[in-house]
Amino acid sequence: MKKLGLLVAAIIISATTVFAQKGEKSVGVNLGYGLDIESVKIGANFKYNFTDEIRVAPSFDYFLKKNNVTMWAVNADANYLFNVAEGIKVYPLAGLALVGVSFDGFSYDLGPGMSIESDGVSNTELGINLGAGADFRLTEVIDFNVEAKYQIVDNWNQLVLSVGVSYKF
Repeated sequence: MKKLGLLVAAIIISATTVFAQKGEKSVGVNLGYGLDIESVKIGANFKYNFTDEIRVAPSFDYFLKKNNVTMWAVNADANYLFNVAEGIKVYPLAGLALVGVSFDGFSYDLGPGMSIESDGVSNTELGINLGAGADFRLTEVIDFNVEAKYQIVDNWNQLVLSVGVSYKF
């Protein structure tokens, strides 16, 4: 019975080293959507595996302007990788987000001699990211990934969904 347990442990350890390995790095791009701001985002990321299971994933996201509002986020996330099948990893994520929101000024003409004007306003806040994702190996060096991340930021909580590709080196 003890030998069977050792055999199972050896198989599990071997399986986790096949797809993600200590020191592995990747860079990637992604497209997504912020549900609260209701805007498309473009992003870039870097991923580094400290161990076969633990990875850091700093990233930058820029949300396209919509209704005079733009938003950006610098994220520092950590992932714990689970190999669920050959070439497929899933992970929970947790991290920090520095989020900036800008609202452009506006001017409305209400008629002769009457108008409403406002200067632009911007603010930056620190928040928390919680979510999950999955990586799908397309080739030895290219992964396709999906991610859902809830950003908890004062007055700007939102779910951000994204899909992307990354290049491992």
